[in-house]
Amino acid sequence: GLGFKQSGPSSPIRVAGLQEGLPAALDGRIRVGDVLTKINHHPIPYDLHSVVQKLQGDIGESVRLTLDRPDLSPAGMYDVTLVRMPFPDKPPQETALSRAQAAAQRAREEKDKGNLCRMCLPIM
Repeated sequence: GLGFKQSGPSSPIRVAGLQEGLPAALDGRIRVGDVLTKINHHPIPYDLHSVVQKLQGDIGESVRLTLDRPDLSPAGMYDVTLVRMPFPDKPPQETALSRAQAAAQRAREEKDKGNLCRMCLPIM
């Protein structure tokens, strides 16, 4: 239920998103922009792929994250213990961007067939 991003190889790993209805979002303390500093009391590697591997585990297991909010309010380090749970069964929600991407793909396919095609994009 957590998304992370890293802007460069030596830059901090930040929370990029929270999936609604899953433990990280339900806890309420984690915010987009918080910096991940430890997983289960161990400092994280500054390699996003390695961090994702360390976060994986079995459903029902707990994972303790230490995060820092250096440039947001309230500032400071804090710990959150989350219990892993399965993702909801429903598919991800379609977004205006995904609809626009699908429309653009259909337009390219039509153009490749030699047909002229008008493309309508949803208003975002």
